[in-house]
Amino acid sequence: MVSHADVGTVIGWVLEWFDQLGLSSDFGEELGGDWVVEERVVADEVGAAEYAVAKSLTSGSDLDPVHVTVIVDSFVRYLRDIGAIGDEVL
Repeated sequence: MVSHADVGTVIGWVLEWFDQLGLSSDFGEELGGDWVVEERVVADEVGAAEYAVAKSLTSGSDLDPVHVTVIVDSFVRYLRDIGAIGDEVL
């Protein structure tokens, strides 16, 4: 069974991954500024799921990797639906 707290933890891991890629900013900072890790950054569902599953396994969580992947997929779909993320920009 997956709890609300579990969902919050997995979402936190996805946001942490976004931060590590340079796809988040502090209030007032320009997104995609000089601090971006790589010149071309792509955040996709597979990368987010891989990161979250790895965090789950290394943190000692009893979450099943399938549950983690479903949570990540649902969260990324939600972010797309609200326009927070979109397709690759060239």
